[in-house]
Amino acid sequence: MVYKLTDEHEMIRSSAKELAEQEIAPMAEKIDEEEKFPREAIEKLAEYGFMGMTISEDYGGSGTDFLSHVIALEEIARASGTVATIMMVHNSLASFLLNNFATKEIKDEYLAELASGEKIASFALAEFTGSKLDQLTTTAENKGNYYIVNGRKAWITAAGEADVYLVVGKEKETGKPLIFIVDKGTEGLSFGIDYKTMGLKGTSIKDMILKDVQVPTEKVLTGDIEKIVRRVLDAGRVATAAIAVGLARIAIDEAVTYCNQRKQFGRLIGKFGALQDYIGDIASKTEAARQLVYHAASVIDDEYDFHMKSMMAKIFATEVGAFVTEKSILIHGGIAYTKDRPIERFARDARGLIHLWIKNDDLRAMVARNLLGYPETEEAPFRV
Repeated sequence: MVYKLTDEHEMIRSSAKELAEQEIAPMAEKIDEEEKFPREAIEKLAEYGFMGMTISEDYGGSGTDFLSHVIALEEIARASGTVATIMMVHNSLASFLLNNFATKEIKDEYLAELASGEKIASFALAEFTGSKLDQLTTTAENKGNYYIVNGRKAWITAAGEADVYLVVGKEKETGKPLIFIVDKGTEGLSFGIDYKTMGLKGTSIKDMILKDVQVPTEKVLTGDIEKIVRRVLDAGRVATAAIAVGLARIAIDEAVTYCNQRKQFGRLIGKFGALQDYIGDIASKTEAARQLVYHAASVIDDEYDFHMKSMMAKIFATEVGAFVTEKSILIHGGIAYTKDRPIERFARDARGLIHLWIKNDDLRAMVARNLLGYPETEEAPFRV
């Protein structure tokens, strides 16, 4: 399948670029320095309609295709990796899940407020045991009209700041995986360690603690939870890859600007062959990553193809993002080791994306097992 960018795609890109440059970029350094959840920036996203991109028009969302969401994320990431990551979790994981897999009653209750940005949603899967469904320790007892949920989730984005949490656990009696919708302020819900990360500062990454949390049965998603989680994680991986592309692009722009300003030995450093080689290399790799991300987003309706390409896009684009930002630091020289240039922030943010939604080494193994015909979750006897 060959994707084609439409006038609507370009209009969304233009709108996202305008928002990023005029509203979010001026806040980005302060967000990073203060490590505070960027609520003002999220409100700006909502004003532009970017908090409802994966929600249908029936519930006040944009109803755009997934490629449109990826394009918008790429542009927002050029201003702030933190803001783009929060937008990604809200749209690509939580809202995407509810819009596609929730009951009509749940959609009626939540989607309009999520689409408007009045409420922010988060997705809680990971635990200290990992992100695989058979390793979950969060359990729920079925009490008939409600479930009693107990467990601890780890490294949850927007924890304590989001209004709605989609918590993946399993029924204590049967071991069947379920998804629980837990509202902020629910009795028994609290938050633990507030992780101070190297990059993506302000995303409010914390542990989530559930102690005898009561969830009505009508707010519990059943069915093929394994398939639902796989689809949601795939969407998150492509979206994460788009953020990496955005960071790589802005890192290239910074490098080009610096090369056309800085002089050494009486000439612009952009005239030197070694730096031209660097820029040609990072530009080519970034464009390759971008095309892979766009293609992955365009095949979302083909479950197997999307699953494979989402993992490949996440692996390739996030590692390109880290590579490009590092090369941009080398191009800048010593000035990049200071706060005088934003490139050090881009580099820290890009590095963090490698570890989201299952780290890249595990994704490589999953891609290989699919191609080899082995069960995707099978453990290798000797791990790298």
